[in-house]
Amino acid sequence: MSESPSGAPRQRPPTQIVTGPIRGGSPGAGRGGGGAGAGGRVPTAFGMAPVRGPGSPAGNGAAAANGAAGGSPGGAGRGGAGAGGGGRVPTAFGMTPIKKPLGAPAGVPEDNSSSSSSSSSAAAAAPSASSPAGGRARPGTAFAMAPMKKPIAGGGAGGAGEGAFVEGGIPRGGAAPRGARGGPPGRGGPAGRGGPAMGMQRAPGGPPRAAATFESAKQQLEDERKQKAQVEFDEYSKAGKLVVNHNDLFRYQDLEEMWSSSVVVNQLHPKIEHLNTLVQLFKVFLEPEQTSFFSGLSAGISGEKRDDLFKKMMFITMQFMLQSNSKRVFELIFRHSLLDLLFVRLLQSPVPIENLLAHYMRELFLHLIKTQTEPLLHYLSEPVPSSSPFSSRPFTASPAGSIRFSLLLSHLYDEEIYSLVDELLSAEENAVSNIAGEVQDARNQAQAAGPPAGGPPRGRGGPPGRGGPAGRGAPSPRGGFGGPGAAGPGAGADGEISPAVRLQLVEDRRDRLQCSRKIPLIEILLEKLMVSPNEAASNEKQMRDEQIVGGACHILMGFLFRAKNPFLQRDMYCQADRLIDGVLPVQDALFRKAYFNSPIFDCRIKILVALVSNIDRNWDFNLSSPKSQFMKPVVDRIYEILSTHAKTWLLSPPTASVQIPIYNVPNDKPLGLFRLRLIRLIGQFLRSQFVSHYEDLICAVPGKDSLPAICLEALSRFPHHTYLHDTVRDFVIMPILLGYGSPAILQFLLNDCKLPQFIIDHFQHPYNHPRNSNPSTFISYNGHLLALANAIQDNDLSCHFSNPNWNQFVNRTLAEVNQIQKCAVDYY
Repeated sequence: MSESPSGAPRQRPPTQIVTGPIRGGSPGAGRGGGGAGAGGRVPTAFGMAPVRGPGSPAGNGAAAANGAAGGSPGGAGRGGAGAGGGGRVPTAFGMTPIKKPLGAPAGVPEDNSSSSSSSSSAAAAAPSASSPAGGRARPGTAFAMAPMKKPIAGGGAGGAGEGAFVEGGIPRGGAAPRGARGGPPGRGGPAGRGGPAMGMQRAPGGPPRAAATFESAKQQLEDERKQKAQVEFDEYSKAGKLVVNHNDLFRYQDLEEMWSSSVVVNQLHPKIEHLNTLVQLFKVFLEPEQTSFFSGLSAGISGEKRDDLFKKMMFITMQFMLQSNSKRVFELIFRHSLLDLLFVRLLQSPVPIENLLAHYMRELFLHLIKTQTEPLLHYLSEPVPSSSPFSSRPFTASPAGSIRFSLLLSHLYDEEIYSLVDELLSAEENAVSNIAGEVQDARNQAQAAGPPAGGPPRGRGGPPGRGGPAGRGAPSPRGGFGGPGAAGPGAGADGEISPAVRLQLVEDRRDRLQCSRKIPLIEILLEKLMVSPNEAASNEKQMRDEQIVGGACHILMGFLFRAKNPFLQRDMYCQADRLIDGVLPVQDALFRKAYFNSPIFDCRIKILVALVSNIDRNWDFNLSSPKSQFMKPVVDRIYEILSTHAKTWLLSPPTASVQIPIYNVPNDKPLGLFRLRLIRLIGQFLRSQFVSHYEDLICAVPGKDSLPAICLEALSRFPHHTYLHDTVRDFVIMPILLGYGSPAILQFLLNDCKLPQFIIDHFQHPYNHPRNSNPSTFISYNGHLLALANAIQDNDLSCHFSNPNWNQFVNRTLAEVNQIQKCAVDYY
């Protein structure tokens, strides 16, 4: 025993012995027991200490206790009580590294033949003493070995033998480590039966044990988060009031100048990583009266000045959030759900919400998308809370199962909100794509680890001991890990999480990123898209309904064109009939009475066109594939409606869909939005790659009644409607000429629909038909016919049809007009 500087003997702290069983591997058996395996833990006065390196096994005697967490017991061998060099031994002060081997049992000399010169000199300087069965270190070591008064509980004791329980172990039949020779081996006893399992708990004063199941690992992470949150909340509760000099804010009119020069900013900047500061900053948005910032605000200040003061403080808060790169700031925000003070409180406000606050919230979320994507999506995927510990007012009750993300869908009339929803869905798609590689790596590791040996494991321990068969464990108490069993997907060596559990944790992270899968998003958006405006409602209500339809259209078009979310796309295919019936009602009476509000109908048919485009990009030519089983019925339904009703609708559209013409141009009737969008839909269908499955049906229709022909006819019926001309050329005819769609439909367009003859009949030479004040004497799509004729020639398509007038048109009229187009007009 050493002495303190005062001369008084220094008292060693009492050794704390853990008598409970240690979860992990199986007990050893047969000739020789073992100590704790490498990577396991042994009890000390300060809790369970890890075994870093192997020492020597116990003498050929008592059976091993249950293996420590993750490691295997030592096997049989000629070993003594000495610990091998490089290992660690438990002392009153924790685990101490062994610089050189400790003494061997009495009567067995140490073997230093392979030691280095430094080790030899150190051994010569130290007294050579044997290590008794209690396992104490030799005199002269820096720290004494704490005696292990009883074997570790959990396995039955074996027969007596030379040596004692020490940490470490070597494989069966292997040589003992240098300096660890023991006496003659004793005969080992039978394998002991495993004792009752311990639950997920800490050893007294020790570190937490490694999680062995997905549920326990997830709960352990949640417990750690709650523990940190509680400590921080306790500090927040003890913090005093944080008051700012509001008079300083009144001095500034320019916000940028205030941010760069204000005393308030300089006061708060060093405290931005404190929970109390962040809470007061977030309260400024919707609970400014409850912040401690303005606790000294005079009651005589007018409401206008108060509002100005609050808006300035909102600006300061936003600048702190947007310019902060502190990891701790974001951890505090998400650990304590401080976004609720803005997000939940704002979105539960009466309609319409304040646009400035919606703008601030979107700016903040866009910043979080760039820097904290995963925590933000996890936050949005959690249920709506009923209250916040930082607010005295509870939140409005939400329907059961509602998540925070669903609150955004109640305010799609606001451009900031529906734009934010689209941006969050895009961020979700990118985040899931980024984590896919991590999920695949974890899956490969889990497959490489193989299934559990011997069927489903009872426990979550390490591999069985090499000294003998695994002991049979007793029934596990609630929350326990069971007795020692076959190796399973639990904690491995050094307390590591097994590949199977790691895979579950990564998949759980990925699932929490997918807010859109936790609510019927497509159903909600289609319901808002198909809303029928109430003509008896106020103008404000009608306008808001139109804005809601526009917001739903913006979100649906976004994910359809990105085409990265297979689950939302599948839901859209399954509910496509609802969209089709709302845009193209096949019942004549219903079609005639349909209310074709221009903005609303335009949004609906845009979604139908986007859906056809999405199917085109994802089309699988294997019609028996699971993907095709969702897409093919949608395409079948659209083709059936177009082939049956398209010509009738183009000739006689619903009266409500036809608008008054802007110019007094002699037409049968105005074109109307419905016919314009219908031609766009036909063009999208004809240029898609799946049209090859319908080419026989399309080409079987007589030329003048076919889908390409009725679009050409619309040019002649509306000679001065530029939007129509652009749509027919760019979305119907030109894509077919350039090779999109089906070669059979190209042949059909040139021969049966007689496109070359249509160009010859309607083209007007500028010298023969000069424009004048009478619009009936000329057409406005002459330039479009010129582009189509040049496309036929440039792509050598004249060989696909026979028209005796085509070569003459090309050599004379087309050549002359092209030459005119190349000449610069001299206006001076």
